[in-house]
Amino acid sequence: MRVSLNLCATLLVVALAGHAEADDPEGVVKSLDFTGISVGSESDLRDAMLTVEPGWKFWRADPVFDEDSLREDLDRIAAYYRERGFYEAQARYELAWDDDKSGVRVVVDISEGAAVVLSDWKIDVPAVSWLDDDARGRLLEDLPLVVGSPFGSQQYRLAREAMLERLANLGHPAARLDGGLDVDLASHEARLKWKLEPGPEVRFGAVRVSGLADVEEDLVLRELTFGEGELFSLKALDASQRKIYGLQLFRAVTMTDERPAVEVSDPEARVVWPIVVRVEERSPRTVRVSVGYGTEDEFRGQLSWAHRNFFGQARSLTVTAKYSSLIAGIEAQLVQPRFVDPKVRLEGDASFVRETVPAYDALRASTGLTLSRPLFEKWTGRVGHRFEWSDVSDVKADDSEGDESARTSTLLFGLGRSSVDDPLDPHSGTWLDLSVQPTLEALGSTHDFLKLTMEGRAYVPLYGATIAGRVHAGTIQPFGGSGLDDVPTVSRFYAGGSGSVRGFDFQQLPPLDTDEDPLGGLTLVEATLEVRFPIWRLLRGNFFIDAGQLARRPFGFSLDNTYYSVGPGLRLKTPIGSIGIDYGYLLRRPSGVDRGRIHFSVGAAF
Repeated sequence: MRVSLNLCATLLVVALAGHAEADDPEGVVKSLDFTGISVGSESDLRDAMLTVEPGWKFWRADPVFDEDSLREDLDRIAAYYRERGFYEAQARYELAWDDDKSGVRVVVDISEGAAVVLSDWKIDVPAVSWLDDDARGRLLEDLPLVVGSPFGSQQYRLAREAMLERLANLGHPAARLDGGLDVDLASHEARLKWKLEPGPEVRFGAVRVSGLADVEEDLVLRELTFGEGELFSLKALDASQRKIYGLQLFRAVTMTDERPAVEVSDPEARVVWPIVVRVEERSPRTVRVSVGYGTEDEFRGQLSWAHRNFFGQARSLTVTAKYSSLIAGIEAQLVQPRFVDPKVRLEGDASFVRETVPAYDALRASTGLTLSRPLFEKWTGRVGHRFEWSDVSDVKADDSEGDESARTSTLLFGLGRSSVDDPLDPHSGTWLDLSVQPTLEALGSTHDFLKLTMEGRAYVPLYGATIAGRVHAGTIQPFGGSGLDDVPTVSRFYAGGSGSVRGFDFQQLPPLDTDEDPLGGLTLVEATLEVRFPIWRLLRGNFFIDAGQLARRPFGFSLDNTYYSVGPGLRLKTPIGSIGIDYGYLLRRPSGVDRGRIHFSVGAAF
C-alpha cells in the first residue's frame, strides 16, 4: 500500500474504537490513564486531549465527562503519532463507571505500531548565478533529514521550514518547494523529493513605523539591524524585532513586508519589499506591589514605580521600596541605553537601606555607575565605580572588632557570558560571571583590599528533568594585611541558608564565635548539584547536594573545612507566586548545630 503526502495532505490510518451507550450517563472524570505507551510521551498526549482528569486546584469542580470529546481525542492521539512517523497507531478506550454513575475512570489503550523511516531524499536545485557550489552545499547541509530514522509530518515540516528559512536568509523569501513525500506502509519506508523554485532576489525597501503615540520614531528606527537596499534576511528582521521589543516601551512588536501584488518567479530578477514595523505602546509608568514570606526574611514586601522612556531616548527610571526582617530601605536605578555608543549601556543606582542580619546591624548608603557592552557572541564586559558608606551599630561576633563606620570606593571590572534558554526558569545552557573589584584608599576608602569573585552555572536537560550545577568562589586580599579586621564587616563573605548550603540557617556557615554568631570570611567556595524534575502538573521536585566553606584568610580554601548538605525540595506554581520548600541535611556539622534545616518560601525573593 502506497500513499502520497504533499504540504497540506494528511494520512488517516489509525483505527479508532469507542463504545457508546444508547443513553450516555452524565458524570465527572475521576482519572485518566494510558497503557501501551512506549515511544510517546504521556504528558504530551494529555496536553493534546480535551478530556482531562481532576487537577490540583481543589476549589474547581471536577471535569465533566463527554464521550464525544473523548472520541475526538482519539483523532488527536492519531495526529500526535503521525507527526512522529507512526502512521498505523491505533487507540481505543475503556470506561469504568462508579456504581451510581457519578464518576468514570478512563483508560486509553494505545498500540503504537511500527515506525515509517526515511529511506531516501532528494532536492533538485536549479543552476542560478547567485548559487555557486559552496553556497549550494551550505544550503543542503545538516538538514533534519536522517536516512533510517522515523519520519512523520513533524520531521517533514521541520525540514521544509529549515530549507525555506535558509533561502529567506539568502535574500529569497518567496522561494517554494514543489513535490512531497511518498510513504510505503507495506515496507514502512518514506521517500522525499522536492524541486526548489527560489523566486526573485529581494532587497529591503523603505521602513514605515505604525502605532506610535508617545514614543519617538527615531527610537524604533535606530534599533534596526538592516538598511534600505540591503539583501533581505529573516535573521535581520528577527534581530531588529528583539531589539525594538528590548526597549521595554512596547507591549507588542511585529515586522511585516509589503510585497508586490504581482508575483515574480524569475530567480535572476531583483525586487524591493518595503517593511512595516507595527508597535503597541506600553503604559509609560507602572506601579507594582509584591509580597511574600520566607523562613529567613519572614514577611517581605516590595513596592516599585517604573518610568519607561524617562525624558525620552528609551531611558528608564525605577524606584523601589522594600521591607523584610533582614533588610528595609529604598533604592533607585536609572538606565540609559546607547550611551555614547549604540552598544554601550549606562546604569546608575543609589540606595539607602537598614540591614539586620545575623552578623551585624548596619545602615548602608551607596551609589554607583556601570558601563556594559557586548564584546562578542554571548559575552558582555562591564566597568564601573561604586561608593558606599556603612554605619555598623551592632557586630554580633564577640571576637570581631568590626567597624562602627566605613567607606569603600571600589572600581568594578567584570566579564559575563550567558547561553541559558530562559533566564527565569532555565533548562539548558550555561552562565558565567567573573569580577575584579579593587577598593582603594586613594579613591576615598577607609580600607585597601582586592575582591575577586567567580560564579558559574550549567543546566542540562535529561529525560524530562534538568540537571543544574552552580559554583561560586571568591577571595578578598587586603593590601598590607591578611586578617578579617582588615576588611569591613559588611564587605566580608557570609554563607549558609536557602541560597547557599541549605543545611545551615542564613549566614550560619562557620567560622562562628563562641555564641555561634557569624564572623564572615575572606575566602568563599560554594557548589551545588541539583536534579529538578516534574511530579504532577505545576508541582516539581528537586534533590540537591550542597557544599561550601568560609576561611578567615585570603586564598584559604581547604577540603577539610568544607561542609556538605543533601536533601529534597518541592516547588508549586500558584496564582500568588511560587511556593517552595527544601530540607537540607548536614553530612558534617559543627557541634551544637542541628542536623538539618527546613527552608520555606512563598512568592518571589526580592
